[in-house]
Amino acid sequence: MQITKRQLVYLGGLVLLVGFLGGMTTQYFMGDDQAYRQIAKLNKVLKLVITNYVDTVDSRQIVDGAITGLLEKLDPHSVYIPPKDLERVNEDFRGKFEGIGVEFRIISDTITITNPIPGGPSVKLGIQAGDRIISIDDSTAIGLKSDRVPKKLRGPKGTKVKVTVYRPSQKRNLDFVIIRDEISLFSVDASLLLDEQTGYIKINRFSSGTHSEFVKALKELRSKGITRLVLDLRGNPGGFLDQAVQMSDEFLPEGKQIVYTKSRDSRSEETFSSTTAGSFETGNLIILIDRTSASASEIVAGAVQDWDRGLIVGETSFGKGLVQKQFPIDEDHSALRLTVSRYYTPSGRLIQRSYKDGKQKYYSDLQTRKETTPVSAAELQLPDSTHPAYKTAGNRTVFGGGGITPDYFVQTDTLNEYTGDLIRKNIFSDFVQNYLDANREVLKKEFRTLGEFEKKFKPSQELLQKFDSFSVNQGVKVTGKISKDDEDWKKNYLSALIARQIWGDKGFYTVNLKTDKVLKTALDLFKTYSEVLDSTEKQKKSE
Repeated sequence: MQITKRQLVYLGGLVLLVGFLGGMTTQYFMGDDQAYRQIAKLNKVLKLVITNYVDTVDSRQIVDGAITGLLEKLDPHSVYIPPKDLERVNEDFRGKFEGIGVEFRIISDTITITNPIPGGPSVKLGIQAGDRIISIDDSTAIGLKSDRVPKKLRGPKGTKVKVTVYRPSQKRNLDFVIIRDEISLFSVDASLLLDEQTGYIKINRFSSGTHSEFVKALKELRSKGITRLVLDLRGNPGGFLDQAVQMSDEFLPEGKQIVYTKSRDSRSEETFSSTTAGSFETGNLIILIDRTSASASEIVAGAVQDWDRGLIVGETSFGKGLVQKQFPIDEDHSALRLTVSRYYTPSGRLIQRSYKDGKQKYYSDLQTRKETTPVSAAELQLPDSTHPAYKTAGNRTVFGGGGITPDYFVQTDTLNEYTGDLIRKNIFSDFVQNYLDANREVLKKEFRTLGEFEKKFKPSQELLQKFDSFSVNQGVKVTGKISKDDEDWKKNYLSALIARQIWGDKGFYTVNLKTDKVLKTALDLFKTYSEVLDSTEKQKKSE
């Protein structure tokens, strides 16, 4: 069997990829005899398999497998992105896509709209949360798998798609002709007042528009007179480096180092520092993090902590301090996201956690990590061999070893087995969707504003009994004793999900934060915040 031109193209692409993986320029690679021999070896194996294997082989599958296996020998964050996934991945970072502008879930084989995206074409036409999409371009949408839905609803800006929805509150079908548009994926989930002087901003990722969204939200909160800010980066996996640098710049005076990188090639190393006056350089600042806060989130938290600009509260962050560069593979429109350098905080802490024991342990350690709570970092039995000590600008001790160690540890709520099953199987969301099908208009009339709902709505005993019956019917039964805290959490979470369906993410966070013990600790710390800063200044002056 002869190797086709198509196969040779893929093999050639792989050779180029391995050159990149070695971190070499083409000139350096050709001069490295050992590397050249290994590439020739790999190329020979691929040719032998394609030419001599007993069955016909798919060359694309073989090459993709070789690339994946090769990357397994590197770090956990160097990845190959196949063509089918590349557009979605790029959309997440760009913070925008082209389509009709809805978030959805498949409930009982039907596309159920959970949130029409603000500013999108669906909202402008009056499409609502709770609407069921039953046909797309006159073809049934019942039974569509979730991965097929975007292919039907997304498309180039300016193109049309006909959508028929069933609206439970009106018990009838409605036809819409939607002109697709560019849809922004907002990274600021919520911006709200916690009290007269305290603002709260929740950021879900660092995409291309995060900094501008943050500045807009902060400006609005400052116009209401806030002097304190809680920045919630829990669950934020990171994103663009420049957005993290720009956000950090809003908190720091000019000329303060924010982050620096180290690379194999010193010419690729970079240092980023604060520039002109930021929009929140003097107010009291607390940043919330947890074990899933990563990368860009850790850059912001690390810079704020190292310059004693604010307090970090929560759990030790993920520990992703590797910088990836994306290399396009033009042969099939895939891409290679390859680690090219490491992040360091201003005090010299390496953010990256060790991955020497392999990917499986790297991720499982994150789930099994135990941290005493609540306790200040000063009370921990650190430093030790895995957590070296560093000094902040004000001479406070902070700890390395991967991730950002908070100034005050507060562990995220641990759900019991029963509640965990309810969330994993979407029982809460499905029940709320069914409840609102029958009660959405009644609730809107009874609670005309989010403020009224937050203060007055309490799940009735009848509603809770219906929820318990629904969960049993869905195969989730109560296991073990349910504590009062667990029961209170369940009531509040149901209320928050109802608020989200009517008032969006702001509604959800306004209600859900009422039982957030990490946030409660942060608010309590504001009472002694000035004392922490005073002690820092005294330490600084005594040096």
